Amino acid sequence: MEAESLWIKLLKAKYDTTHKIWKGILSCKDVLAKGMCFAVGDGSNIDFWKDPWVPFLPGFRPTPKRERALDYNLVSNFIVKPDWIWNSEKLRSSFDEESVNHILKIQISPHHCHDRWVWAPTSKGEFSVKSAYLTDQQARFSSSSPCSKEDILPVREVLCRRFPIDDVSCPLCGTYLESTWHLFMESVLMDLLWFSRNKVLFDKSEIVPKDLLL
Repeated sequence: MEAESLWIKLLKAKYDTTHKIWKGILSCKDVLAKGMCFAVGDGSNIDFWKDPWVPFLPGFRPTPKRERALDYNLVSNFIVKPDWIWNSEKLRSSFDEESVNHILKIQISPHHCHDRWVWAPTSKGEFSVKSAYLTDQQARFSSSSPCSKEDILPVREVLCRRFPIDDVSCPLCGTYLESTWHLFMESVLMDLLWFSRNKVLFDKSEIVPKDLLL
């Protein structure tokens, strides 16, 4: 992460850099970098080369067709106004196909909202210590892990690479991409399983598995 990235500048402006809070922030900046991402408003404050803004891509950054060959660098240059839709032709001339497909999934608000930082690993974009911990541990589930198998589960993120499917969103929440990470770490089903597990373990409750689906 660049020391002077925008979110670091914002935090510097808010906190005294000699304060222990600032030192605590710096100690976990690598973890924060794994989850901090821009939510696109009007795109006027997002540098598409440097800033993380595509939540479905590794590092939240698109892959350009030509390295820094464009004479502009703001996401707003790819938004058609006053319709507030993506300029798909310009996107396809600038980024690779996978990047374009994921960018087109980003909904642009017609209300001229400002770009804002969100915590991408959670469905509401809100940061939590639990989510930060899970994000930091995600490497255990990556394809580089010796105990993992790449694309072994038929989640929609995997299926859409092989078959033409209309909807890649999670069938449980209907909002986010159904990936292995989302299924096991963020889905409603996992929340129910964790809740039930804790009820059995700590409250000695008896829960019938089928009751979770009712």
